[in-house]
Amino acid sequence: MLAGAFHDLIYVQVDRGIPFNLTRFLSPVVQEWDGTLVLRSPRLSDQRLSWLLDLFELRTGQPLSPYGGQNEFLSALVAVKALEPFLTLPEQLAIAVCIEATIPFRQSGLGPTLPEQRLVRLNRLCQRHHIEVKPLEQIAMVRRSVRLGNRDVISFAQPEAAHFLADTWNLLPESNHRFFIHGLPRIQDYRRAIEKTEQFFRSLDPSSIYQQFRGEPAPAQYQQWQSQADINLCVGRLYLTCKLVAIALLEAMALPFGAETSLQLFMGSIPHPDETCKLRLEEFFPPPCWQGPALSAIQEEVWLLLSQGRAASNHQADLAYSPLAAFLLQCHGFEPLTHQRQAAKQWLEGKLPYEQFLEQFDSQFLDLLFEAIRRLWEQRQLIFEAYFRPHSETPVQGDFGGLDNSPAKRLP
Repeated sequence: MLAGAFHDLIYVQVDRGIPFNLTRFLSPVVQEWDGTLVLRSPRLSDQRLSWLLDLFELRTGQPLSPYGGQNEFLSALVAVKALEPFLTLPEQLAIAVCIEATIPFRQSGLGPTLPEQRLVRLNRLCQRHHIEVKPLEQIAMVRRSVRLGNRDVISFAQPEAAHFLADTWNLLPESNHRFFIHGLPRIQDYRRAIEKTEQFFRSLDPSSIYQQFRGEPAPAQYQQWQSQADINLCVGRLYLTCKLVAIALLEAMALPFGAETSLQLFMGSIPHPDETCKLRLEEFFPPPCWQGPALSAIQEEVWLLLSQGRAASNHQADLAYSPLAAFLLQCHGFEPLTHQRQAAKQWLEGKLPYEQFLEQFDSQFLDLLFEAIRRLWEQRQLIFEAYFRPHSETPVQGDFGGLDNSPAKRLP
């Protein structure tokens, strides 16, 4: 429990640095160099740092990798230093072993498993640093570490993909700092967050998610987690591919407005119960209804997640359903997705003109999408006019695409 409380205490990406009140623990150990944290040479008397470096397989002068144990090592260092007055050295070591096990998604290669390698390192460092821990207690330490490491990634084995994806959305700020700034993500930031997560899901091997060590967890439980994680990743990859193609299309349509364009400009505001104006782009789409060919189980689940919504995330500026991606699928089906995703990748990398990217989409679909955006903006104009000119009988001057600007036609 102590390891669980400390294991994410340092999270440089999310906190955009090290919290000031923890710098007293870490400033003698790390320094920043060109935006990277580098390990200083340890003091000869700092035994804790020496065995922690051995446990995490680090060396002085080495840059710390944000996704290779940086946060876990620094959190473990704070834990053992903060708890030193209260715990014995073996107890501090037990906590550090658990925190090291929360470094996720590592491959063990063809040799011993990661927990077995952890046990070898633990035995070696106990001998080297004269820490008295019996072999059976070392095994118990590793077993506890496996339990905590698996619990840290248990969301991959959620029995429903809707909740797995909600957990995924909760974690987006960890690697996408601008995703929800002030609750109004930019189209470009949203696309980058989706793209990065989709690429991660594509590269993630389900066998690297969970650990197993001498019956912990039980074989049946371990297999169940592996199987469910595989299913969730299959659903997640297709789900994110649909969302990536949709947001890339929206980014292409937003080119005249620049990179700072807010997603809200095109999609409308996030619905809140206390708001009177709830204009959303999907109000001008036809109702979501699948009329294409029969779907596989994975495709059907993705369609339902996009059209009806996944479980809610912790972000107030997030929408559980995906109206644009659902509309895209409704008009095209799943089959063109591979070509659309490849074209989106090439366009985003500057290898394909945006005109050729737009050619990947049905012209009738593009016309309907353009008309929906135009009607959204038209309604905004009428609401704006009615709000600021409620008692004026003078029509607004100018050509607004044939709109009737007389007071009788204004929204209440």
